[in-house]
Amino acid sequence: MLSNSNEKEKMIKIIIEERKTIGLRFYEADVEIKQSAVSSQRSAVRKWKDIEKIINKSFLSDEIKQKGLSIFRRLFGAEAKVHGETFNAAHLHELGAVDCIVDIFCTIIGLNLLGIEKVYSADVNIGGGSVRTKHGILPVPAPATIEVLRCKIQDASLPRFAEQGRGCKIYSDGTPFELTTPTGAVILKELSSGFGNIPDMFIEKIGIGAGNRDFKDKPNVLRILIGQRKEQSAESREQKVAVIETTIDDMNPQIYEYVMERLFKAGALDVYLTQLIMKKGRTGIKLNVLCNRNEKEKMRKRMFEETRTIG
Repeated sequence: MLSNSNEKEKMIKIIIEERKTIGLRFYEADVEIKQSAVSSQRSAVRKWKDIEKIINKSFLSDEIKQKGLSIFRRLFGAEAKVHGETFNAAHLHELGAVDCIVDIFCTIIGLNLLGIEKVYSADVNIGGGSVRTKHGILPVPAPATIEVLRCKIQDASLPRFAEQGRGCKIYSDGTPFELTTPTGAVILKELSSGFGNIPDMFIEKIGIGAGNRDFKDKPNVLRILIGQRKEQSAESREQKVAVIETTIDDMNPQIYEYVMERLFKAGALDVYLTQLIMKKGRTGIKLNVLCNRNEKEKMRKRMFEETRTIG
């Protein structure tokens, strides 16, 4: 797929077959990699500079190359972190690197061909049990998987975090197999604008792809819903935002910085203070909190906990 056009034979062949599982029809894509495409050395590895060179020398557009490089940077960063290595020392075993290239760029190219502008993902089912790796048998999720999916608290506390879509919730439905690999995790984390419930939309197309492992009680599939976002009126958007105000005249002003930090961490969209002159010349502070309407009660509770307000 990423080989130069003057090569005598293609490195990769993709075979798409129709199959059925649990009485439903799906399509399965198998990727065949020619043995000559990878090194004969069992210990051959690919480092960041190798992957970067392969991608930059490919025939793909600059936009697709940059998206792919961004995904691989996150993957190599996770590998370096869990193995205690520098970024440039982290590596993928060669056959695995080819698999990653195919998975990542097929996803990017597919989204590009379909004209997808934003991707939203369900919460991530990691599975369970253990997985055999080059480093031995490890519990699921694999270290690199959980590092990719990890949410940094300091980032999650910022109002813009939810808009960036970098936070995701993981769970396990008890399936005793690895359901999310490091490659799958990094694709979701880098390309998704949000995680959780399906956004309001008008469905136009449905795609379903099957994995090659059959589960007894559930289909092993990936389902994609393509559609248009439902436009909201200005009135409905305004109704989703709430402003909470309280006046305080008996609290040390040095505490307000801490209070604002706590409110932002709780999900406030904005917090600001207004100085007041009250009855008999007393000074006071009006604390203003802007939040999503459905988080109003949580913000009120946090304000009672962190300040001396009585209402």
